[in-house]
Amino acid sequence: SVFCFTPKGALFSLPAESTPLDFAYAVHSDIGNHCTGAKVNGRIRNLRYQLKNGDVVEVLTSKAQTPSPEWERIVVSSKAKNAIRRYLRANKRSQLIEFGKSVLTNYFSEQGATYDAKKMAAKLPVHNADTLDDLYVMVASGDLNEKVIYNLLVPAEKPTEKDKAAADSQILNLNRRPAKGQDNGLIKGLIKGMP
Repeated sequence: SVFCFTPKGALFSLPAESTPLDFAYAVHSDIGNHCTGAKVNGRIRNLRYQLKNGDVVEVLTSKAQTPSPEWERIVVSSKAKNAIRRYLRANKRSQLIEFGKSVLTNYFSEQGATYDAKKMAAKLPVHNADTLDDLYVMVASGDLNEKVIYNLLVPAEKPTEKDKAAADSQILNLNRRPAKGQDNGLIKGLIKGMP
């Protein structure tokens, strides 16, 4: 283990070869998530610097800083690795939720309709989703097509009597046999038995 101190004298025990990033996560996960660097014994060090026994570590933070996947290779402690993975998973999910929601709203507007989240919330069991966020993730990841949701929320127009009559006449024309001498749709010039 490596024993390091905060500037106020608080002692933290870390695994050997720990970095300032491990120290930041040992203090608090929020401090680790926003860590930009550290001062070790009064000198600025990068995040890959290996801490030694008795080092006094002051963590430098910025609200604009967030963890990156690269950080998992820098840290040694399991607490730091777990905190980084947790943050990245949550951040990825929130991005998928936003993307899925925008896909749905854009598709509905292309079709000349308005996406209604309240109507969709009532029909969540149809898609095996517990929440709207789960549904948006399914849309963003391609597990659920936006057309399916559109067809569920926007009912097709009921056919009029004129549409029904036109459909019936088409069916009658398809079932009718051609009269003698009328072209029956065979292709001329093919070898007999050729599919």
